[in-house]
Amino acid sequence: MGPLLGAASRTLMKLLTPEKVYICSFGSGVKHVHFYLMPRPLDAPHDLVGGSFVAEVFTGRWACTDNDAADIARRLRGELAKHT
Repeated sequence: MGPLLGAASRTLMKLLTPEKVYICSFGSGVKHVHFYLMPRPLDAPHDLVGGSFVAEVFTGRWACTDNDAADIARRLRGELAKHT
């Protein structure tokens, strides 16, 4: 999983030019694993960290539309396919 998460993170950096990309896994509730790759926008306030940042990514100011997420996923898959 490490190489895939690293490649996906680097590709998001290339596509979206965020300040950084956080990679998170939340394992509460159902016992399974999934990872979130959350690009931190350059203009996000520096005091917006941790759970506050996660909340803003999912439901707040930094959330994207389903169409935006689908477009980013399509572009990410296309870039990753070039290197596999």
